[in-house]
Amino acid sequence: MKKITLIIAFILFCSLSALAQNSTPKAEVFAGYSRVGELKLNGFNTSVTGNINQYFGVTGEVSGLYTNRFGSLYTFTAGPRLAGHLGNFTLFTHSLFGGAASPGGDAAFAAVFGGGVDLKLNDRFSVRAIQVDNLLTRFSGQTQNNRRLTFGVIFNFGNK
Repeated sequence: MKKITLIIAFILFCSLSALAQNSTPKAEVFAGYSRVGELKLNGFNTSVTGNINQYFGVTGEVSGLYTNRFGSLYTFTAGPRLAGHLGNFTLFTHSLFGGAASPGGDAAFAAVFGGGVDLKLNDRFSVRAIQVDNLLTRFSGQTQNNRRLTFGVIFNFGNK
């Protein structure tokens, strides 16, 4: 049993160098589930990121959040994304700015500040294990700050 444990540890140790050679996709398309707990909103979150290099990219994001209590909220934001790679994990942070719309036709300023952790499965697919954001909206002079949790699937295109 001790020999098997040592062999497994040795194989894992040797494979760390292969994990460090993580290639960065040229583009990433994300689709997933999103929840704003304070307002009990549930919905979708989609984004497209163009990676300029392994550390810097530009993200455009669209989300739709729904509830029976408040109706719905749509956000359209874009901005820079910084990423760091640790083996098959990508840690990222972003600052996105744009607008929000409610069903009554009200339009507002929106900003998303946060980040998350992605797990690369292979060259084509990754999983967004968690994304935690502060979703800021400003309707009718009132600023709202709410925490948004997101997870889902990423489709990777090309390599840098």
